[in-house]
Amino acid sequence: MLSKVKSHKIHVSANIAQLVEQRYRKPQVVGPNPTVGSMSNSRLKKHLKQAALRNILLAIAGIIIVIVIAVQFGTQILIGLSLTLERFKNNKDVSTDQSIEYVAPPTLNPVESATNSAKTTISGYSLPKQKISLYVNGYLTDETEVKRDKSFSFENVELKSGENDIKVKAEEENGSKSNYSELIKVYYADKPPSLDIESPADGQSLSKNQSPIKVSGKTDPTNKVTVNGFWAILDDEGKFSYTLPLQNGENKIKIEATDEAGNKITKEVKITYSP
Repeated sequence: MLSKVKSHKIHVSANIAQLVEQRYRKPQVVGPNPTVGSMSNSRLKKHLKQAALRNILLAIAGIIIVIVIAVQFGTQILIGLSLTLERFKNNKDVSTDQSIEYVAPPTLNPVESATNSAKTTISGYSLPKQKISLYVNGYLTDETEVKRDKSFSFENVELKSGENDIKVKAEEENGSKSNYSELIKVYYADKPPSLDIESPADGQSLSKNQSPIKVSGKTDPTNKVTVNGFWAILDDEGKFSYTLPLQNGENKIKIEATDEAGNKITKEVKITYSP
């Protein structure tokens, strides 16, 4: 009986020792299975690789998008600039489509630059049915309508003494007006020009070897002078001269000066020649 009790105590003690050993014994690695730490590192590396790849793909996609936007935006700028230049170039061509049309100024026919008449005629041409306004020395003096043959005229245009500035402008039926035409200047004078005879003296007697004689005098530099119908020579100061052969006996010398307006003055000198 005593031996059985001892045997039982020994068996219980062995079991307790086995349990203590299993509790505190370090686990043994069997075969190639990884530990928990190595598995965590592997997953982290894989995650980082995937994130890096994703960032690269996003960067490439962003660059492509930027390039596409830049190309598209630049093209639009070029197109816009081209259209703007084209519109500027063709501005005059499309002006008829605008509310205010460009109207070409009328053309005036040439007139005498000087006249001795207080009235003159102004004519020209423009587009049919246009209204033409006449301005003399800055004042509106008359209006008329262009005929079917594109001509117009103003009769009996009054002039003041001296220089007159004449111009016209056209107006369409819709109210659009042209600029002024080319300016025409007309000089009006109704007084005779000046004329002084210096040689020979009226009533002078000449003897042998005094023929021909020099007829001389002075007038305005822009005038024309004739001696017995022949043109005399004038200098810049209006002095004139003409060499005239004499006949035996009385000689009548007719000197005539004419200004630009057509006004004339005539003087006559009588001399006697005895060879």
